[in-house]
Amino acid sequence: MFPYQADVSMQRWPLANWAVIAVTVVLSVAARSLPGEVYLQLAHWTGNPAAAAERINAQAGTPVIDPNTLKEYGFHAWQLVTSAFLHGGTWHLLGNMIFLFVFGNAVNAKIGHLPYLGLYLAYAAVTGAAWHLSPGNGLLCIGASGAIMGVAGMFAVLYPLNDISIFTFLLYRPAVFRLSAVWVLLGYFILDLLGFLGPSDGISHVSHLSGMLSGTAVTAAAVGFGIIRPRRGEKTLLEILGTKVKREEPYERPGSKPVYVTTVQPPQMRPSSGTTAKPETASGQPAVPERRGAESPPDDLPPIELEP
Repeated sequence: MFPYQADVSMQRWPLANWAVIAVTVVLSVAARSLPGEVYLQLAHWTGNPAAAAERINAQAGTPVIDPNTLKEYGFHAWQLVTSAFLHGGTWHLLGNMIFLFVFGNAVNAKIGHLPYLGLYLAYAAVTGAAWHLSPGNGLLCIGASGAIMGVAGMFAVLYPLNDISIFTFLLYRPAVFRLSAVWVLLGYFILDLLGFLGPSDGISHVSHLSGMLSGTAVTAAAVGFGIIRPRRGEKTLLEILGTKVKREEPYERPGSKPVYVTTVQPPQMRPSSGTTAKPETASGQPAVPERRGAESPPDDLPPIELEP
């Protein structure tokens, strides 16, 4: 499944998210031209690279990595953030940036630019630390997926009922469908949980899980304390679960406001003499115009209100 669009009305242009995407793409591409030793210092290494290399060799049954070549490498704190701006290939980079575009735009527009940038980098550090504590059989880790899942966790709290447009293949044929964000993100969470509990597959599922959980927790707290307040057409995950929150405007389901439509009768034709003629029947009584279609509205009909 490939999500490609979120149905959310935004209050501002998501410039911070666009900047993160642009910087990530530029650095990920430029890093491929760096000397190998520089690139490896920016990647996130496990705590004991030599021991990890020995485990990999033991599982492979043949020497794949020489542990002696890894003695100069190791973990440094800056790698928690720098590794989020490196990617292993075009598809790795493209998939992450599409996911960030879909879920990050609405979150950035909701909370503002500086808070968004700060939280994005914080999620990168938190998810990097989670992988460092539980690296599995990994030797080093690169990619922004942990930070992106933190943003996705925020989206799940702020816009759980908003539709996500998804592209996929059904029976080898392309198909597009829409699903509420809460079900889409819950599905990704379950897949990552199964991946984390299963054998190592080269994906940092612990980063994805820790990102989703931290993003959900931070946003739930911000909404619960009234730091982030939903607007008229927004219903948060806390409200769905029965928790009252402070709102900017009362909730109103999109499309729930009635719109009244009335039939307007055309004006009577004026004779050429300039006097108004009233049509009469054969008996001499004024004729009553024939009504076609809808009944005329009652006199006490409320004013017509149209949604902007």
